[in-house]
Amino acid sequence: MVRPEAEEYFKSAQKMAVDSSVPAEMRELGRVLQRIMIGDRNVDLSSLPREWAELIKSQT
Repeated sequence: MVRPEAEEYFKSAQKMAVDSSVPAEMRELGRVLQRIMIGDRNVDLSSLPREWAELIKSQT
């Protein structure tokens, strides 16, 4: 069973990934977070700022 807050996090990432009013790097972050939340362990982080990519690598 999916926890309600997990579903909300996913929806937030999904919205961020497609919202044209959001800066491009934030849209990419939304796409990356979606992939991580569905269990993808080989997410391409190359389009993120280096600091963000390093942080995500250290947490996954």
